[in-house]
Amino acid sequence: MKFIEYFKLTKRTSNNLMNISLLIFSSIVFIMFIIIEYDNLNLSVFLKFLAISIFFGLLFSVFILSIAILVSFQKIKPIINLYNSTLKEIREKCGLIIYEKDLNFKFNYLEFEIIATKRTEYPIKFDLVNSQIWITIYNNVSKIENFNKKRLSILKKYRKEKIELTGWGLKKVISKNEWKNITESDFKKIVNQLKSISETENLEMYDFEKTGYNTG
Repeated sequence: MKFIEYFKLTKRTSNNLMNISLLIFSSIVFIMFIIIEYDNLNLSVFLKFLAISIFFGLLFSVFILSIAILVSFQKIKPIINLYNSTLKEIREKCGLIIYEKDLNFKFNYLEFEIIATKRTEYPIKFDLVNSQIWITIYNNVSKIENFNKKRLSILKKYRKEKIELTGWGLKKVISKNEWKNITESDFKKIVNQLKSISETENLEMYDFEKTGYNTG
C-alpha cells in the first residue's frame, strides 16, 4: 500500500482532525490577540485578528495533520511487510488477509491486523510486536476456573518453547528473522504444538465450523 492510497482511505479521519485542530488553534491565537490588544479593539482590528487567527490555525492544523498521518502510515507498514514476507503457501492454507481493525475512524487512523479466514481450520491470530511475531490459537479462556494460576503454570512449563497463555489463548513467540525463514512444515509444527498443549492442558479450542466463532 502506497502513502497516497492510505491517505485516501483515511480521508474522513483527516478531515475531522483538521477541523478540530483548526478550531482549537485558531481560538487560542484569537484569544491571545484579544487579550494583548484589548484597549485598542474595534471592528476593523477584530476582523483583522480573526483572519490572522484562522491563518495561523490553518498552518498549525496542517502541521499536526501531516505528523499524524505520517506516523500512522509508518505504524501500518510493518504489518504489510510481514504479510508480504509470509510464504504464499501459508497465506493460502490459512486464508491470511490484511484486515482493517474495528476502530472508530472518525477519531482513529486506519490500522491493520493479519487474520486467518479459513473456516475449516482452527482460527489463528497473528501479531507483530516490535521484533517478535505472536502466533495465537484461540482458546475458550472463559472456562478456565483460575486464569492467572493457569497462565503462570503454562508460562513455567513452556518457557523454553516460548509459549504463553493470553486472554485470547495459547501464544507462540518467534522472532522476525525466524518468521522470514519459516517453511510450511515449520508453521504446521507450531500450530500442532499449540493444539497439542491445548489438549494436554484441557483448554477448549474454538472451531469455526462448530462454533461459528469469528475472529474478525
